[in-house]
Amino acid sequence: MTNKKIIARIESEEIFNWQLEEEMQNYAYEVLKKDIEELDPYELTLARNEALEKIIGGELFYLEALTANITANENEVNKYLSDFMKNFTNSQEYELYLSNRGINKDDLIKLIKKHIIKDKFLSILLKKIPPVTAKDAEKYFEKIKDKISNPPKISLYLVYIFNPTEEERDKFRAAFSTLQKRKIEFPLAEKIVRDIKQIIPSLGEDKIIQKNIDNLDQRVTRKLLNMEEGCFSEIIETEKSIEIIYLIAKVMHVPMDDEEGKREAGKYLAIVRTKKVLDAYIDMLKEKYKIEIFL
Repeated sequence: MTNKKIIARIESEEIFNWQLEEEMQNYAYEVLKKDIEELDPYELTLARNEALEKIIGGELFYLEALTANITANENEVNKYLSDFMKNFTNSQEYELYLSNRGINKDDLIKLIKKHIIKDKFLSILLKKIPPVTAKDAEKYFEKIKDKISNPPKISLYLVYIFNPTEEERDKFRAAFSTLQKRKIEFPLAEKIVRDIKQIIPSLGEDKIIQKNIDNLDQRVTRKLLNMEEGCFSEIIETEKSIEIIYLIAKVMHVPMDDEEGKREAGKYLAIVRTKKVLDAYIDMLKEKYKIEIFL
């Protein structure tokens, strides 16, 4: 079953359902910090609207790039394709990627060219936006300093088996199923794990103290931020591991000193300014080009 249903058209450029779904997944993960399956109806609508707007904006920039005679040469396309192919471990995975989207290699090359051309145009456009000065950053910092802080820090106790056999998975589930979401004092949690290790010698354990959440897997971070201190998580299974996490402690507000705060304020202000300029440009282009939406 393919996913090549047309959901929008900008002039002659078509947008397909698979593109919308991929962009929705990206928005859910990067902005809402959730998997797409975890979104409630409001969040799902938000993700769809934001994803569609981003795709339409990209197509509009591509069309503008064409009017500016921006192109993508063969070397640029081949380099991009070579890097893209590193996402696949074998040719079967690559063929499945194409098949699931209802596209072929020629379609993929066309998408790559569009991406390169659009990015060239955006690069030119972004260079025209005035940079944030130190004075701008300091002024903006004074405005938001009560709200700005370092990312939360977490202390956790990770218990896992890497590359487990089915027998090891079964033993892990049996040993830890009753501990899921249970509140237990940490010394007792450590003792329980040591006892289980007598039954499952391949069990690994790591104690991670005051770890910045930006340095953790977002999948794990979302679970930890929603957990109560002194509790075990649910059992987490992937193709290559099975694990459970005990949350020792979390510090949600980590103060930021003024100098660091000004640097972060400058970065954020640059993002705000860029978004404002690009959004205004997209609104102008929407008046220039014909847009059809079929959702």
